[in-house]
Amino acid sequence: TRPNVKLRSASRKPETPTRRKSAVPGKVLHARECHNNVEKQYRTRLKLHFENLLGMIQASRAKDAGPDEDGEANPDHCFSRGGVLDAARQRILTLEKENKQLA
Repeated sequence: TRPNVKLRSASRKPETPTRRKSAVPGKVLHARECHNNVEKQYRTRLKLHFENLLGMIQASRAKDAGPDEDGEANPDHCFSRGGVLDAARQRILTLEKENKQLA
């Protein structure tokens, strides 16, 4: 199942360039298109991994929250990728501290 999380996206859509006749050979254009497709797939996979990580962090917080606490952040809050990494780092530090207390 896919977590219900929101990552920040670009503030505006990129402009679609108008197609001009190019003096670039067809082979080069094909290579560019292939490269752009690979990059797009990479960004899509990376975004999915960040969303999964954020979902796991939020689920872990909700699980550890007491009955009177709300372990989940505001569901409408959008996280940046840096924010997700920072939340993961904080969660790891918290879990390490809890493990030391149990030992």
